[in-house]
Amino acid sequence: MKHSKTYNFFSEFGQITLGIILASIGLKAFLLPNGFMDGGVTGIALLVNRLIGVDISLLLVIFSLPF
Repeated sequence: MKHSKTYNFFSEFGQITLGIILASIGLKAFLLPNGFMDGGVTGIALLVNRLIGVDISLLLVIFSLPF
């Protein structure tokens, strides 16, 4: 079945949005309360947050900008 470009755009947008929501739930529900570390940009943001206390959301934006 062939879909239009508009359908594909909104389908991909919905999937990306769902992935972001699930990742943020995992961060807020599991990693932060238990003190777990993660890999990648999120792990770097968690580590810097523990060391100097800067807000994680700000660190995620700053560390994600170069990519």
